[in-house]
Amino acid sequence: MNIDQLHKKIQAVDAPAFLFTRIQQKIEKTYSTVLPKKFAFALSLSFVFIVVFNAGALVYKTKQNNSVASVAESMNLMPNNDLYTHE
Repeated sequence: MNIDQLHKKIQAVDAPAFLFTRIQQKIEKTYSTVLPKKFAFALSLSFVFIVVFNAGALVYKTKQNNSVASVAESMNLMPNNDLYTHE
């Protein structure tokens, strides 16, 4: 038998009413789990605030000590081996 003959033997099957309603309820339930707009707005606003605050702190630290080594130390990429701090 080739694929065309097998394809012709396929028949439509009706799903039981109980199963069909359960599937529809499951689909509707997945669409109803959306974040409230106020919560999404507050979450995105706090994320933007954190990003802006971190960028501002990095710019401030860079302006304070304008060397590559000091920026690397502030990001803990390079250890500080000084015995005394000189501020």
